[in-house]
Amino acid sequence: MLFDPRFVFAFTILVAVTGFVIRSVMRTWFNRGQGGGSATGRLAKMEERIARIEDATSGLVAEFAAVRERERFMTQLVESRARKDARAMAESSSSAVSGAADETSPFVVQTVSAVRRTAKPGGTI
Repeated sequence: MLFDPRFVFAFTILVAVTGFVIRSVMRTWFNRGQGGGSATGRLAKMEERIARIEDATSGLVAEFAAVRERERFMTQLVESRARKDARAMAESSSSAVSGAADETSPFVVQTVSAVRRTAKPGGTI
């Protein structure tokens, strides 16, 4: 055989690694030249990036405030609807009770107090 397969494999690896190293060095050298010959050019680019970050951040803050306001509005609507439903339920139960003294409607809901009892059943309070 003309070439040993191990030698060909090692040579291929050597060429690939050398190519990657040269490519990264050239890229670094090229990007270094683009950054501006002086610190003022790099500083101007950095200030521009910071301004864009500030704009994006302020947009996010405004959006979060709008979402919070919508949540507050929806909470008020739900509470208002619950109060209105409770008032209607109380009026309908009082009219149902006063309308038929001995007949209980199956649509009247009986509520139980959620107050915690401290005494044992059969004992004094």
